[in-house]
Amino acid sequence: MVENKVIPGIADIILDDAGILTMKMHKTSIDIDAAQKITEIAANLAGDIVHANLVDIRQMTFMSSEARKHFGGQNKSTVKAVAIVMNAKLHRPLVNLYLKFSHPSLPTRMFDEETKARDWLAEKLKELKNDN
Repeated sequence: MVENKVIPGIADIILDDAGILTMKMHKTSIDIDAAQKITEIAANLAGDIVHANLVDIRQMTFMSSEARKHFGGQNKSTVKAVAIVMNAKLHRPLVNLYLKFSHPSLPTRMFDEETKARDWLAEKLKELKNDN
């Protein structure tokens, strides 16, 4: 069963049957308040379900340093991997900055295509199931 929560003007958050929690940003500028709302809603939606995060930032143009620190500091044991879907020309420098300074503790990769990101996340979740 797919579950969907909308934070008006900020993001859609969707948990699908494959265990992928998608956070599709609508706000072009993400500040700490928006980041905290996104993680709060995502955590409530996912609960204790082991899952992977797909973060779609194709509509975003800026993220504050506080928001980057907040997202980078997330270390929920139920999240197993993070895929960031972006517009390569616009976002590669921003995502590289995030990866360099936030040092996310989870496997995190950048993608230009959502399908490839979903495939990678599905593989990470499959590896987890095979390890158990």
